[in-house]
Amino acid sequence: MLRKHLQNVLLLVAAAAIALAAGCSGKPAADTKPPAASDVGIIDMNKAIKSHPKFTELDRLNREFNTLAAQAERQPAGSRPEGVAGGSLSLQGLNDSLAQEFNARMADKQAELNKRLEAKANQHRQELAAAMKAHAAEVDKQYQPQIFSLQLKLKTVQLTKEEADKLQKELEKLQQERADKLSAQEQELARRLEALMAPEQKAAEQEMAAYAQELNNKAQATIAAKQAEAAGRASQPPLAQTSSLERQALLKQQEVQALEAYIIHDIKDKTAKTAAERKLSIVLAGVRANISAVDITDAVIVEIKK
Repeated sequence: MLRKHLQNVLLLVAAAAIALAAGCSGKPAADTKPPAASDVGIIDMNKAIKSHPKFTELDRLNREFNTLAAQAERQPAGSRPEGVAGGSLSLQGLNDSLAQEFNARMADKQAELNKRLEAKANQHRQELAAAMKAHAAEVDKQYQPQIFSLQLKLKTVQLTKEEADKLQKELEKLQQERADKLSAQEQELARRLEALMAPEQKAAEQEMAAYAQELNNKAQATIAAKQAEAAGRASQPPLAQTSSLERQALLKQQEVQALEAYIIHDIKDKTAKTAAERKLSIVLAGVRANISAVDITDAVIVEIKK
């Protein structure tokens, strides 16, 4: 059925988008702390989509589309324009063609933007890596002589147990201070990377939304041209009414697809951010098997509601 088409498209695009996000999200510099038990994340896409602030609007648009599509489908076959009922171009056929073209072009655009963002992120990572190296050198200049001296005493000087324990505690304290300073700098550089990339992400989102609107406008123009052609061949009043219903349904579907693309892109972006913060190497959507993974659904929902 035509009215079920968008639901299927939404779920398929959702799974693909999250897989893409996990593959493009860069991990910050390695922390000095031990790794988590699992670096695999999972997300409940249905829950995330239904929790999105724009879902109410999407649901409303879907209901409006379903109503228009049902009204168009109930039109008598004889009253539909040539090429729409019983012809080479049905409402379902035009719908499928536009949906496939829209999704394919949006996917290409998303890949282009992801490549650009990843290149920019790598540039910033190289700059921050240099800053981290310089900071580590400064920290080592402060701590390494002291650490080396204590290690040398512990290995070469005859000490009582009490003296050895005291030196060992001093050594461990210095090593922990050094590790803490390096870890703090790593976290600061990760925050700096996020701040540097925020304008790039925003610009990419705006470009994506503008491209979706551009595709939507072109699709509307195509629909209008084909409907005008059909109307030009029409000689009976019912044809104009049917043309109007079907055109409204197709235009409404384009609104739904544009909003769906925005919601999926937003969830993907917030999932990548959450995965990077939690040092996850991949995030899976729609997992059915019982695997050891971190469920980040609620964390992503918090991000999309900010």
